[in-house]
Amino acid sequence: MLNLFAFVSSDPRDLCNHTIDPVGPENDNYLKALNPEIVIAWGSWGKLHNNTINSRADAVRQLLVDMFCFGRNKDGEPKHPLYLPATASLEKW
Repeated sequence: MLNLFAFVSSDPRDLCNHTIDPVGPENDNYLKALNPEIVIAWGSWGKLHNNTINSRADAVRQLLVDMFCFGRNKDGEPKHPLYLPATASLEKW
């Protein structure tokens, strides 16, 4: 599993407060190299959705093809596997 952002934090608010490019110069290359074997699993940021997060999610949707996820949240975003049972199955996203 790879991250949407090269910058990683356990608190997604840090992405909004980070002063450098949170995507990083090589992150898209890693994502493209592993597509279509990537399982999309970014979860839901709830009220933390903002331009940084939304525009990055849209950019990755345009970048990758044949994406799969382990189900979707109420807002339609892919669920994060940390909160799913081991029996969760993949579906096309």
